[in-house]
Amino acid sequence: MTSGDGRELEERLLRILDDIVVVPRRLLLDTAAVRATTSLLRGVWGRALRGFDCRAYARVFDGQRVRSSAGTTRLPLYLMRPAPPDPAFAPAVDWILFGAAIEHEDALVRAWDTAAGLGLGPDRAAFSVCAVRWLDCDGQPLVRSQRWSLRTAAETKRRRIAGRGGLRIQFQTPLRLLRRGRLIERPTVKDICVVLTRRILLLAESAQTPLASDLVQEVLVAAEQLPVASWRGERRDFVRWSGSQHCEVEMRGVAGTVELPAGAPGLWPLLAAGCWTHLGKGTVFGLGRMQISRA
Repeated sequence: MTSGDGRELEERLLRILDDIVVVPRRLLLDTAAVRATTSLLRGVWGRALRGFDCRAYARVFDGQRVRSSAGTTRLPLYLMRPAPPDPAFAPAVDWILFGAAIEHEDALVRAWDTAAGLGLGPDRAAFSVCAVRWLDCDGQPLVRSQRWSLRTAAETKRRRIAGRGGLRIQFQTPLRLLRRGRLIERPTVKDICVVLTRRILLLAESAQTPLASDLVQEVLVAAEQLPVASWRGERRDFVRWSGSQHCEVEMRGVAGTVELPAGAPGLWPLLAAGCWTHLGKGTVFGLGRMQISRA
C-alpha cells in the first residue's frame, strides 16, 4: 500500500525510470519524390538491420517475448514517430532508443546507411539521412549528443506543468489498447496506467522480478482512487502495408482525452514517461502517443 499522498509509489516509479536510459535522435531526411511514411521507413530500416546484424534485429527491432498474467508481450527497444516538419527537410522522424538497445547502437545507426541504399517505394528510390538532431529531455532539438534517463524526462515534465489543478491526458494519434483481443474504445486512466507500468518494467528489464506484479497492483489501486472525468474521443483507424503479410492491415484505435481534475498524485512519473514510451499496440508506428498538460 502507498501513503495517502502517493509519495512512496512516486519514489518507486522514479527509481525504475532512473534505470531506463534514452538516446533520442531526430533524423532529417531527403526521400526525393517518395512520400515516406514512418511505417515505410521503419520497414526498410528493419529489413536492413536484419541483414546487417540479426542479433540486434532480434533484440531491438523484434523485441523480447515476455509472458505474464496479461498474456505474451513483445516490446521493441526503440520508437519511431513523425517529427514536426522542418522547412529544409522532408520528412523528419524521431528515432528513440531505450535501455538495452544502446548496447547495439553502432549497428542500429549503420543500418540506416544500408536502408538508404535499399530505397523506398515500388521503384526502390534511394534516400538519404541529411542531418541528425538530438532531443533533450524536454523534446527540444540540439546539435550535440544527448543521453538521459526517463526519470530526468519525468521530472522535467513535472516542472513544466507544476501548479495546482487538474491534468489532461491527450491522444492525438490513435491509441490501440486491447482487452481479450478486442479494442478498448473508452480507455480509462486505470487502463492507461497499467499498460504504462508493464511497459516501463519491460524497458527496465524488471518484468520478471517478484515485485513486478505488486507494482502493477499498487498502480491499479492508486488509479482507482483518482477523480476522473469520462473519456471524450472517437474511433481512429489506421491502415498500413505489412511486408511480412504482403497486404494492407487495418489497425483500429481511438483518439481523445481524459481529464484528472485533482491531478495524479503518485502516478505523475508514469504519465510523464508515457510521453516518450507511448503505449498500446502498434506503438512502433507512432500510435498511442500521449501528451499531458494542465487541464
